[in-house]
Amino acid sequence: MVEKLATGLTGYYVRKKIIPAQSADVYTYGFQLLISTFLNVFLVMMIASVLGFWPGALLFMFSFVLTRGIWGGYHAKTHWGCITAFVAVFAVFSVLANSLGNFVLPLYIVLGSIAYSAAMWKFAPVEAPNRPMSVKKKECFRRYGLLMASFFSAVALVVCLVPSVPIGPNAAFFFSGGFAAAFSMVFAACR
Repeated sequence: MVEKLATGLTGYYVRKKIIPAQSADVYTYGFQLLISTFLNVFLVMMIASVLGFWPGALLFMFSFVLTRGIWGGYHAKTHWGCITAFVAVFAVFSVLANSLGNFVLPLYIVLGSIAYSAAMWKFAPVEAPNRPMSVKKKECFRRYGLLMASFFSAVALVVCLVPSVPIGPNAAFFFSGGFAAAFSMVFAACR
C-alpha cells in the first residue's frame, strides 16, 4: 500500500510536469519514506491519545529519532514491517514507562543510561545496508554519538540525584525513546 500510494503520487506529479520523468524513482522513494514516517507518527499519536499520554509520546519520538538518526539501527525489509516494529516498540516502552513507580524510575533511568552509553561506545554508528557511510561520516557520527551519550548520562544523573528535579512518566518516556533506539542499534549490529 505504501509503495502503491508513493508510485501514484509520483505518477500524478510527473503527469502534471512538476517532477521530471527521469527523477521518478527518487521521488517515489522519497514519498515512500514520507508516507511511512507519517503513518508511524500518526499511529503512535493515536495510541498515545487513547491511553492519555501524548506528551510522553512526543518526548519518546524526539529522543528516539534524535538517537536513531545519529547511531543508525534496525531496518525492516518492508515499510509495514518498519511501521509495525516502531509501533510495537513504542507500545512496549510506553507500558514500561507508565508502570514504573517513583522508587524504580530513577534506577531505570540510571541503568538505562549506562546501557545506552555502553551500546554507543561498542556499536555506533551502524550503517544501513542500502546507505553505506564514508569513514569521515562514520567518525563524525561517532563524535556526535559520544556527545549525545554524555549529555544523556548527565541529564540522567541530574534527574536522579537532584531531589528538587521532579521525575515522572514523561522523563521515563524521554529516556525510553533513547533506550529503544539504542536497542535497535544493538539489534542491527548483532544481526
